[in-house]
Amino acid sequence: FGRALDLLFRPVMIWATRWSFDRLRNWIEQGTPPETSLRVWIAKAAARSALGLVFAYEGLVPKILALPKDELLLVEQSKLYVWTPNVTLGILGAGEILLGLCLLVGWAEKLTAGLAGVVVIALAVLVASLQPEVLADPLGGISKNAALLACALVVLLLSDASPSAGRARPGKACGGRSAGVIQ
Repeated sequence: FGRALDLLFRPVMIWATRWSFDRLRNWIEQGTPPETSLRVWIAKAAARSALGLVFAYEGLVPKILALPKDELLLVEQSKLYVWTPNVTLGILGAGEILLGLCLLVGWAEKLTAGLAGVVVIALAVLVASLQPEVLADPLGGISKNAALLACALVVLLLSDASPSAGRARPGKACGGRSAGVIQ
């Protein structure tokens, strides 16, 4: 039982220790109080999670599981499909799910948030050019895209200011000195 708990909690404790050391580094090097660093991290994590959840959901439900007729018709009208509109929606859905999962786990968060913003804009332009009335839909269109773009922008702007466990790893340079273990 102890080994199972160790397997579960050791990575969490390592992550939390590294994250808190990076928060301390922000305080020492940039004068950012730890409370402010925490708020910045929470805002960025919430925006990244919301963006990731929406992308994963939009990739899975309407593009793979449900396949609404209006989405199929839109892809067919665009004439921008590989093999069939169904296959194209499946590929697009898988890509959105992958992007959503990358955002949720925080992998290359600036790159994935920027890519998400580009995808939102590209799809909005494509949809607006084919079916402008879709943009007036209160459950999608402009309102959802504006929120998604805002989330992507928050992640892009707060990424560097936010504490990260990845910046506080043993052996990484710290202030021009080796950050190795002191014997």
